[in-house]
Amino acid sequence: MTEIKAAKWKKIIFFLMICSILIGVLLFIRTILFSGTKGISGKDTALLNPKYQDAVSEILLRSGTSEILLYKKEKFWWGSVLIDNENVIFPLNSNKISDFIKTLSAIRKVYHISDNVSLYKDYNLDNNAFYIEARDSSKAILLELFTGRLNYNGAKISFRTGKSTSIYETESDLVPYIHTQAEKWADMQLLPAEHAAFDETEVLGCSIDGIPAFQDNRTELEAFLHKLITARGSVIQPGFANNTTDFSRMVLIEMPQKIIRLFFIKNESEETYSIQTEINGKLSAYSLEISSWTFNNIFASINQ
Repeated sequence: MTEIKAAKWKKIIFFLMICSILIGVLLFIRTILFSGTKGISGKDTALLNPKYQDAVSEILLRSGTSEILLYKKEKFWWGSVLIDNENVIFPLNSNKISDFIKTLSAIRKVYHISDNVSLYKDYNLDNNAFYIEARDSSKAILLELFTGRLNYNGAKISFRTGKSTSIYETESDLVPYIHTQAEKWADMQLLPAEHAAFDETEVLGCSIDGIPAFQDNRTELEAFLHKLITARGSVIQPGFANNTTDFSRMVLIEMPQKIIRLFFIKNESEETYSIQTEINGKLSAYSLEISSWTFNNIFASINQ
């Protein structure tokens, strides 16, 4: 009888041991799944010192051999990028720039991973790192940041700074800004909001290909202008208007304090057009590519 009880207790103890092991394994898996830093305690800090948030006037972004410069001139933000061996300057989406700087200067959890520089390659923090450099108006560097790979679930991203060789991780909210593609930073409206925007009601007149248009129909004029204001391009390109007079269309919009001209040409593909703007006699340093559908939609009332 005693032997039977002992056997039962052994089975109970064995069962409890198995349960304890399973619970331990489950807790370990839970830790792995819900913590990209495996239990490492984080430090509350910012990538860019918040006191420099309003001082940022230039941001250099580089990925391999591709780079883009975002800079503030007077009160506007501009982008500068090399396209077909030509330096192309274009207006930026100021809201995205503002959000980027706020993200860099926001207080966040930062996790120290390692001081071992031989691990840079494992975290894509070697020559494959994405480089972010923020400067003030005197060109003084406010931030040097190298970002690397995302963790297994995309919740955190590795990084290092120019002031330290240590490897860190932080939230992956930087990802929307880690690119050098001009179109993702630019104001892609045909009439950029901060430079050419206007209210349809203030327009005095409009001509197309040198011929006055919509003189007797204000409603159609404002509908046409609305299409121009809301239309967007798909690709940033070098300008063309200085090199040709063979335009598919030329639109002139006259206002009390502003005169805008838009030059359209058909591209060799025959499926796209390019557009370049001129504001008060100053030609933009870039052009936008639009689809033939967008072009035809803009001029639908003219072609009828």
